Amino acid sequence: MILTPMTKMNLRQHGLTDTEVQAYFVLFTAAINITTTPRWEDEFVRYALRRFYSTKSNNKPLLIDTNWIPPATIVEQLIEEGIDRVFIEDQIPVFRLYWREKGMPRISYGQTFYAYIKRSWGRDRPISMNKQWQPSKHVIDILSKQFPHVDIGLAVLEFRLFWGEQNKELSAEEWNKQFKIFVKKEALAISL
Repeated sequence: MILTPMTKMNLRQHGLTDTEVQAYFVLFTAAINITTTPRWEDEFVRYALRRFYSTKSNNKPLLIDTNWIPPATIVEQLIEEGIDRVFIEDQIPVFRLYWREKGMPRISYGQTFYAYIKRSWGRDRPISMNKQWQPSKHVIDILSKQFPHVDIGLAVLEFRLFWGEQNKELSAEEWNKQFKIFVKKEALAISL
């Protein structure tokens, strides 16, 4: 059996190195028959974290503090990558609230914050319609199944042309919503 990348990433976020993960995996597989244990990866994560934290007494995971701020190096890195400082600062209370409500302790929230901002910036940042815009693959799949008689490729071209003239900025999620509406209207017009 091998570990999924998601399991490895989860353990890395707790501060385990790949070498430690592999060592704990060898010990775990020697102690338990993973072929007969349902949800063995969940069991392994618990096993590895128990072993890891029992050996690192000064490095215990903690709940996020109500006054937590990201490390300056993380903020600087995000700004260097073109993310607006105001956007980053606006997301800090949202991030803190999420992790307080989730109640999941971590050794460090820095890398988690970095990944959260990267995802949020791409999703929430308003963009203008352009010639390269494409709806998400998920939206295309849904619309293709729901409206097989609509030429989605042609609808994308018409959508770009229409909205390109409007000079409007929306988030990627909002553009996808507008595209769904556009295709539904197109499908209704074809069926009439």
